[in-house]
Amino acid sequence: MQRLEQPGKLGATRRQDAGEERDWVWREGRIYRLLATADADVLFVSGCKSNQGVFYVQFDYMILLSAPLPVLLERLATRTTNPYGKHPDERAQVLEYVRTVEPLLRRTASLEVDTRASVEQVIETILHHVLSEARTGTPSGTQGSQGVSL
Repeated sequence: MQRLEQPGKLGATRRQDAGEERDWVWREGRIYRLLATADADVLFVSGCKSNQGVFYVQFDYMILLSAPLPVLLERLATRTTNPYGKHPDERAQVLEYVRTVEPLLRRTASLEVDTRASVEQVIETILHHVLSEARTGTPSGTQGSQGVSL
């Protein structure tokens, strides 16, 4: 998300900025305010929450960042920036999410990006998709600034 931020052009918000709660939902009031007041040509919002569908009409793009299950499990096991996914119960939860939630996300995605590519390639793919369509006309979502859910 940090690499998607470009002052004056692109905005990005991380889950905690958007009002993440422990029960895995976005605080709707905060998200509505964020989407209404974002001062950027394109706003990237990251996260996957049970109530995210409420906001789909406000997003011009839904981008699914994906990786094969063995890659996800390896990343969880080796990352040092977040303890989630180290405990067997959490890994079982990830397996269940991949089985049940990922297919739902895939159906609503306007673009799926395989994150086995380098971070630079992933960002280039996302920006090319979003910005090239912005030059040819605003997609079917909101008018003006574009909302992108990652």
